[in-house]
Amino acid sequence: DIESESDKEVFPTAEAGMTALLFAVESGNEAIFKMLLEANANVNAQSHTGKTSLYLAASKQEDMCEPLLNAGACVEAKTKNNGETALFASATSGFSRACEVLLNHGAKTEVAESVHGSTPLIAAARHGHDVICLLLLKAKADTEATNKNGETALF
Repeated sequence: DIESESDKEVFPTAEAGMTALLFAVESGNEAIFKMLLEANANVNAQSHTGKTSLYLAASKQEDMCEPLLNAGACVEAKTKNNGETALFASATSGFSRACEVLLNHGAKTEVAESVHGSTPLIAAARHGHDVICLLLLKAKADTEATNKNGETALF
């Protein structure tokens, strides 16, 4: 974790709350990503909306999920604006490898986002991501969980 003032100079935060690691993940720059992990960049830093590097990886760069988790990324971190987790992001985006890695690291299948109350299974079903639905079902996701509109993954 970045605590001291000298560390803050090495790992500055941009105006939108984006750290160099968040930018590296968002852009898919693997060389910078690896360099920052080796330099112990804060893997749990959040943007102003609460997105972590793991959340971004789960929705854009799924090969970066495992290294982030191995470096201590919190698998259950939620975004500030809608309470989404990295598992929810992978379910919505359709990244099955990210979903599998997150589940293997203990991601909870029943954590619902706060806007509509949808679980990752409901999101995956709504977006037509059948492989992710299967992964979530194998992980014992609740098929009868409902969102705020009373909808299940089966609608």
